[in-house]
Amino acid sequence: MFEQLGLIGCGLMGGSFALAMKKAGLVKRVVGYSKSPSTTDRARQLGVIDVEAPSALLAIKHLVTPQMLIMDVGSTKSDVVQAAQRSLRDQVGSFVPAHPITGREVSGVEHAEADLYSGRQVILTPTERT
Repeated sequence: MFEQLGLIGCGLMGGSFALAMKKAGLVKRVVGYSKSPSTTDRARQLGVIDVEAPSALLAIKHLVTPQMLIMDVGSTKSDVVQAAQRSLRDQVGSFVPAHPITGREVSGVEHAEADLYSGRQVILTPTERT
């Protein structure tokens, strides 16, 4: 079991991942951040996250260790990889971009579901430092 899951982006994809981890009993606490404070607040109200984080990667940079895994499940990669490289610098080796082959025709944390990833494939797109 993981003590904590840090979730950056509390919408459909991130919210579904958090719900799956909770349903499987794999995480004790989920800390979440979204660009929109209303999304983060809604995720907390729905029980997707337990605690709201004040910021994203910059706030955790000093906490990242080689034993930690940071994954991305968004659809685009270049902007996310560049942001991770800028923010994480020496710790960027803990970052693994990924693209799950799943989704829904709707978006938002209201539509997150614990089984969204069940039986789905995930394409890993590691960087040269991963």
